[in-house]
Amino acid sequence: MQGKIDYEIKMREGTARLLAASKHPTQLMEAAKNLLTSNTRIVAYMAELQRRKAAEAIGKGYVVFCYCPTHES
Repeated sequence: MQGKIDYEIKMREGTARLLAASKHPTQLMEAAKNLLTSNTRIVAYMAELQRRKAAEAIGKGYVVFCYCPTHES
């Protein structure tokens, strides 16, 4: 899971550079779309990682305080 997060962060950084360098409206729209997609994936992966770590901690008998916001569309 951490590998997926790292990959999306690199993709987001590259896309942000592309967005800054884009001149054509089509390029701007595509880069903006990809940036939003990467951000959404990162948030989802991080939430899943947090849920897994919380479940692991509960399984070990630790007390866990976890804020896992839900995204409603």
